[in-house]
Amino acid sequence: SKVTLEVYNILGQRVSLIESGRVPAGVHTYTWSGKSDGGEPLPSGVYLVLLRVDESRFTQKLMLLK
Repeated sequence: SKVTLEVYNILGQRVSLIESGRVPAGVHTYTWSGKSDGGEPLPSGVYLVLLRVDESRFTQKLMLLK
């Protein structure tokens, strides 16, 4: 399936792209370092994780604590 896994800040701005492309079926685990795509550490706060699989979308709140 075509998969996109992204992290957004509370303002709706994408801060990190974790995965984008075709992924085989099965269980997968991803780790987010708490850094932006540019490598800068992000502040503590609420972030949104968006998972897109083909035409489906799933969103989950994430709390980053330092």
